[in-house]
Amino acid sequence: TTAVLRVIDSHPDGLLLAILYYTGLRRGEALGLRWSDIDFAARALRVERDIDFVTGDVGTVKTETSMRTVPVPDELMALLQKNRQIGNGYISRAPRTGEFWSQATFVRRWKLLQAALLHAACGSESNGAGSILTPHYFRHNYASILYRSGVDVLTAQRYLGHTDPTTTMRIYTHLAEETDLKDAEKVRKAFR
Repeated sequence: TTAVLRVIDSHPDGLLLAILYYTGLRRGEALGLRWSDIDFAARALRVERDIDFVTGDVGTVKTETSMRTVPVPDELMALLQKNRQIGNGYISRAPRTGEFWSQATFVRRWKLLQAALLHAACGSESNGAGSILTPHYFRHNYASILYRSGVDVLTAQRYLGHTDPTTTMRIYTHLAEETDLKDAEKVRKAFR
């Protein structure tokens, strides 16, 4: 987490990383965000579209339940305020055209973010290597944060845009099993 927060603060594409980290959006949803989707007064964002790399165009979100409002933590709100732009432009946009990132642009810039994450975590040059963290990793991390914060399953389902609550329940069940194992080990260590 420390490396992620350092890269968020220092990298030119740190805002995209922050959006993934603080909201759990899918990659295409994060890339499809426009400034007009941010409700600064309500401290929330609205997911209404995604970038579909199969068609190479703006697409609709995965399912109807993927259209949702997600709360924006103060840390992300501060970054959005700092980078705020007027209008309906994409938050992650190509510098020359102002349009959304193509898949090639995303891949290139994500590799740079990954190298920065590896450097921040290990403190050494990456020699072209990068972290193994994917955009989807941040989605699972967000679900873990919701679980550990006591957010109920139906609310988490809504924030994650899952159609079926069993998808969210599977994630929560897995996390509960991990917690049980850690707690069992704590008990064993207590008697050593």
